[in-house]
Amino acid sequence: MTRTARLWSLCALPILLLGATACADSDTNDDDTNSAGGDAGTRTFEADNGDIEIPVDPQRVVALSYAAQPAVELGGNVVGVHTQDNWSDNIHPDDVDTVTGLEQVGATAEANFEAIAALDPDLIVVGWPAQGMENVPLDNLEEIAPTVTIGLGDPDSWKEVEAKVADAIGVADTYEEVEAEYDERVAALTDEYADVLDETDFTFVRSAEGTPGADSGQVLQEFGPAWNTSIAGEVGLHFIGEQNEASHQAWAAYYSLEEMDQLSDADVILTEADPQGEIPGPTADMIAEDVFSSLPAAQDDQVYPLPWSDAGTHKSALLTLDSLEEVLEQLAP
Repeated sequence: MTRTARLWSLCALPILLLGATACADSDTNDDDTNSAGGDAGTRTFEADNGDIEIPVDPQRVVALSYAAQPAVELGGNVVGVHTQDNWSDNIHPDDVDTVTGLEQVGATAEANFEAIAALDPDLIVVGWPAQGMENVPLDNLEEIAPTVTIGLGDPDSWKEVEAKVADAIGVADTYEEVEAEYDERVAALTDEYADVLDETDFTFVRSAEGTPGADSGQVLQEFGPAWNTSIAGEVGLHFIGEQNEASHQAWAAYYSLEEMDQLSDADVILTEADPQGEIPGPTADMIAEDVFSSLPAAQDDQVYPLPWSDAGTHKSALLTLDSLEEVLEQLAP
């Protein structure tokens, strides 16, 4: 299951994706101390759930939902994460062993509070869809340790979430380093493939199966700052498409198989893939349809799987850039 699919499983309706995240800020209070975090004191952290007193230097962090991946990839002092069966598909390969070796404390909305308490955390960080915060068991978590919630809003807000998680758990310097590496790589790709980017219209399409509110057999086209196109868009890929009546999001359109000719203007079609480059079953079935095969891009063999297209951290987004470079290399004259 991709990161995009995990988000849909957290949200009751696609409209939840329209929320905006709150701002995070912090200041240090050197007069206070915290129990599990040593004698470094506490500070006030501005989270979605208010101004929360947290350790200056957290030593035992439980990171849940969209806070887990950045907390682990950035090297935070994480002792527990939510339970997930397919971590290898949803975190940087370098960090799979680390995250699978941590205590798994159940699904965030139905967390095992005894297991969390047994970890003796000094901080709990929860990343969650901004307009679905009522599903976070905040009262129970706050009884265990200081808890901050960080809202995930529009698809491209993953950077804000990662920055706030990094700030909360005390790894802001590491975040800035990987952010700088990502920015440099984006700029390099934009410059190297400027001619291809100027001349090519892309679209990203996948099966809408599993998306709440989607009809059976529908196709989902993404564009703009969507889950699977925001990183590619930063490189300079131009994605065609516009919201239609079937869509709840400004960055998506839903079509029946019979309406897939709406994709005919695309020179190149990108689609979802797991880290090994395999296209998930429902999307593979979509691609096998005659109506898809008749599209100009498919006729020209210009359909490419894009592993890590929906990466949600800068470290994993570097893998997205690797995938994009492989595509751009094939398109370059």
